[in-house]
Formats: sequence, structure tokens, C-alpha cells
Amino acid sequence: MMKPHALKILRLFLILEVAGQSSCQCDTQESGSCSSQLDCRACAVCLSGHCVSGIDLCDDILDNDCDGTTNEGCDTTCGGKECDSPPHRFCDDSNRVTYFAVPGVCIEGTCKYREVESICPQGCQNDACIGDSCIGITCSEDGNPCTDDGCDPVTGCTHTPNTAPCEDGDLCTGQDVCRGGMCVVGGGRDCDDGLACTSERCDPALGCVITPDDLACEDLDPCTDDRCDASAGCVFPLNAAACDDGDPCTMEDTCALGACTGVPRDLDHDGFVAFGCGGDDCNDNEEWINPDAEEVCDGYDNDCDGLTDILGTDLCHYTAICHRGAMTECPAGPGPTMVASVIDQDNVWCSTGSPFMLGQNTTILADSTVTIGPCLEVLASAGTVLRIRGGFSVNAKPLNPAVFRSDLANPQRNSWVGLFVENSEAATVSLRGAVIKHAQDGLHFFDGMVGIPVTLRGLRFETNGTGLSGYMAGTIDVQYVDFVDNDCGVEGGRSRLTDCTFTGNEKGLCRSEAYVADSIISGNMVGIEGYTASLHNCEITDNDIGVVPLEPYGGPELFQCDIQRNRIGILVSSDGMHSLNGSTLCGNTESDIRLTGPNDIDATNNWWCTTDPEEISSRIYDVYDDNALGRIVFEPFLTEEP
Repeated sequence: MMKPHALKILRLFLILEVAGQSSCQCDTQESGSCSSQLDCRACAVCLSGHCVSGIDLCDDILDNDCDGTTNEGCDTTCGGKECDSPPHRFCDDSNRVTYFAVPGVCIEGTCKYREVESICPQGCQNDACIGDSCIGITCSEDGNPCTDDGCDPVTGCTHTPNTAPCEDGDLCTGQDVCRGGMCVVGGGRDCDDGLACTSERCDPALGCVITPDDLACEDLDPCTDDRCDASAGCVFPLNAAACDDGDPCTMEDTCALGACTGVPRDLDHDGFVAFGCGGDDCNDNEEWINPDAEEVCDGYDNDCDGLTDILGTDLCHYTAICHRGAMTECPAGPGPTMVASVIDQDNVWCSTGSPFMLGQNTTILADSTVTIGPCLEVLASAGTVLRIRGGFSVNAKPLNPAVFRSDLANPQRNSWVGLFVENSEAATVSLRGAVIKHAQDGLHFFDGMVGIPVTLRGLRFETNGTGLSGYMAGTIDVQYVDFVDNDCGVEGGRSRLTDCTFTGNEKGLCRSEAYVADSIISGNMVGIEGYTASLHNCEITDNDIGVVPLEPYGGPELFQCDIQRNRIGILVSSDGMHSLNGSTLCGNTESDIRLTGPNDIDATNNWWCTTDPEEISSRIYDVYDDNALGRIVFEPFLTEEP
């Protein structure tokens, strides 16, 4: 009997001998019967007792069919099944066993297995070698991860329990292990990843499910994106988002390299930085206003040189002003300039020609317009008047005004007549930044005039007989005008005055029907002497007499006015007053209200700086002080300052 190691040597020799046959003539016909590979010629294979040519075996070494490749057709199915179920082995005689090699080969839809004959050193019994029953047997896996599949020489195929890690199908039970051939459940699974920005849960089918929450990573930095990475925790990648750098002098702020930065503020995108931010654009909301723009007549400082509708270096040194809607060059100087008695063509008066001398009465005809710039003087001889029948425009500033005054060395009130606007349909008046002094009537509108375009802004009437006088068919709007040291600040009616001051006049308003709002009447002998004047939200203080109504019209209306620190707050004649409501009356040294006639006065719903009726009554002069007088009714009164 051949020993096992001798059998292995023989097998190796046969393999090498067959492999060494580098050339052979193969065909697909069977050539004789066989009991082993040794019975077949080269390029033939012993299959099922017959030598078959043109078939390659799954032996990983021999090119059995001489086609230059090995193992064709291996690892494929045959009729829908794998060729891994060979016929059972059997004992040829008492010391040899024949088995069939796996895998087989698929031939015409049928699995064929190569027969192998092996010597059994201890003999063959029950279709297996005694002492080595693993020869020629293929043990299948049992599909249990908790057993190790193998073969025992004595008992044959084995499935030995192991202790390998396993999975019981529930991914939330922790680490499962094999015991006794079964998968044993481990403890509960800990899904905590230690990251503050994630929430964790365990899904039996998926295991640990980690959910990131970006909101938990807020760093209050607009230049980073707040992200929660499921593996790293909070991360803050830089972005290029819009932001606010907190600087009012920048715009289009965006994030770059982690910092919020903007470009210099140029809101109108005209290429010039705003004046308040170190630039020279005086109006950053209008692209047509900038240092490179052309100055035009539109009431704006187009070229940002500080001059509106004027070309020059400053308000006292200019070369052109706005006249009839177009920039017009100033006449050559120097002054003084004598003014003709009749102005029958357009005139432009600039500072270079100052002073302008009114040596005689002068009339501006209906077809002519006189335009006057800032920082100049118009000197009027005694008794002269400037009559306006055409256009008359002053474009100046309160700090650099056009001054109309007497040419006398020691002028007084009424030294010249003043500016008279005559009843002409062609007349237009626009006064801005003018000062009118020493006149009989600073600016007078002839009574009964039809409505004409009138603009009065930023004026000063000083030391005149009357500052503003006359009646028009329409209302004259007057704003930001000072009336100082006149016999009468405003006389006449239908003027609407707002944000004005009356100071040091004999009478602030006299014989007036004006509407006055948000103004200060202070330091006059009489603040208001009126027929049907109406005062709203005015301060009437520090006058000798604050308000004197005139008969027979019942006096002015007072709403929410402050009447304090006068000698007499209100001196009421026999006809009384129209209205006195919501005002403050207190601190007047002699009387808050003093009656001079028999009619009662309704003074209810005012604030008297006290809630003591006796104290209020003590500051009122009425029937309780003189039984010939009427009664001042002050209750109910306000209990707090309006």
C-alpha cells in the first residue's frame, strides 16, 4: 500500500507532467473509459468514467482544453443551480475510495464532476477512509454565524459553537455575542456622541440615529454660518453674507474673511461720499446734487459749494445768481450803483455793485423783474419809496442778508417810506433773507389787492413804523420772520405767520386779523392787539400787556398759548373775547385776566398753575373786584399743564 506522502508526490508529478504538455490536439469527442485521470490522454478529462476532450476543469492550474485559459465555466450556474453537489463517494475496494471533485463543470446543462481516486492507508469502509473521513467530502455551511463549519477526520462535517460577535436584528441592544450556538442579546446601546449640538436616538432597524441642530451653534457672528456637524460638533465656516458693521458712514456691508466691512457711504451712487462722512456730497440722496454737478435755478445747492442758485466763492463774493429761472452773470462793479426812478427792464443786483442808491422814488414796471443777491445794501433817501408792479426777488440768507435801510447817518423809524406792492396782476414778490429797516412801512400790500404770488421767508423787520402791513384778497404765508423794535410788527389781515418772533415792539400785532402759530411774542409793550386774530401754541411772555382785544369784534382767539410773566396777561374790553381754551395763565404780576367791561368771559378749561380756586380768583379782576364789570368764569379748569 502506497503511503500518503508518496500519493501526494505522485499527484504533484501527474499535475506537472500534464502541465508540461505544451502542445496537444484536442477535440470534443470522448475517447475511452477511465477510472482516473491517468487513464486519459493529454487534453482529455476523466468525467463520469469517460475520457472527455475540450473540457476545462476548475483546478486553478491546468489548461485542460488547451485554449490558453483556465477555469472557463467555473463558478457559474447550471440549469439554475451551482455545481456543488457531487455524487456520494464510495469505496472501490478495501483500501481505495472514489469521490467527485467540487466544483463540477456544466456540460450541456448538466453538472459533471471529475472522479478522484484516493488510497485509504487504514482501509476504506462505509464509503469513507478509516481514520480520515474528510477525504473527498464537501461540508456545507449551516448559515449560523454562531457556529464554525468544519470537518472532523473521525466524525465528518462539524458545526462547532463559537463566541464571535453577532447581531440579533435589534441594533439598539448593544454588543451581541454567540453562546451555545445562539446569538445572545447584549446590554442597551449607548448612542451619546458627546456633542452638545446633536440629539441622539436608537432605531432598532437603523441603530444610533444622530440628528444635528444648527440652532444650537449660534455664535452671534453674522460672518459665520452656524453648522452642527454630526461627527465634529459645532463648526463655523466663514461666509460672504450681508451684514451691518455698525458704521453709519458705510454701505453695502458684507462679510469677507470673517470681518464685516462696507464701502464709503454713497447712497445715491453718484461717485461722491456723503458730506457727514468725510466726503463732499452735500446731498447723498439725490445723484444730481454733487460737487461735479452744474448749478441750476431749482432752489438746491446743486454743486455743493454752500451756495444755492448762486455761483461764487461765498455769499459775499459771487459772479452769477438765479434770475428768471436761469443763472445770470452779475454786472461788473464796483459800487455804489445809482438806481433809476423807472426800472423798465430786468435788473440783477449783486454784492459787487453795493450799495444801491435809491435817491428818488423808484418804480419797477410790470414787464420788468429785479433780482437781488445776498450781502449787499440798498440805501434809501428820506421820503423815498420803491413801488413794485413787476417782479421783485431777494435770494439771500439771514447771516448774509440784503439790507434795505435809510441812507441817513442817524436813521429813525419812518426815515423812508418802504417797499410798496401795488395792485398789479404782473406783480410777484419773493423775499428770502432780507432785512428792512427805518421805513414807514417795511413791506406794504395795497388794500384789496388780488392774490399774487408772495413768498416771505427768513426776514427781519427792524425799527420801522410798521413792519408788514396791508390787506390782500388772499392769504400771505410768512415763515421764520423777526419783528424787532417796530411801532407795530404786523398790521392788517389775512397773514398767516408761523415760527415768527415779536420782540421789543410797541405792539407786536396791532389791529390785526392774522393767524399766528408756534411763535414767540415777548418783551413788547403790547404783545397782541387784535380784532379777530387767532393764536395757536404761542408763547406770550414778558410783555407789559400780553393780549388786548379790540372792540367791536370781540378780540382774538387763543388756543394752547402760554401767557406768563406779563404785567397783565389779558386786558379784556367790554365785548370780551371769542375763545380762550387750553392755555396757561399764571405768573402775570398784576392780573392774569383783567376786565374793563360788563360782559362775562368764558375762561374755562385753562391751566392756572394751581388747582386752588381761591388762588385763581385772586389773580382775576372782574365783578368781584368792581361790581360794574362782568364775571370771568374759570371753572372747570385744567388740573395739569397742557
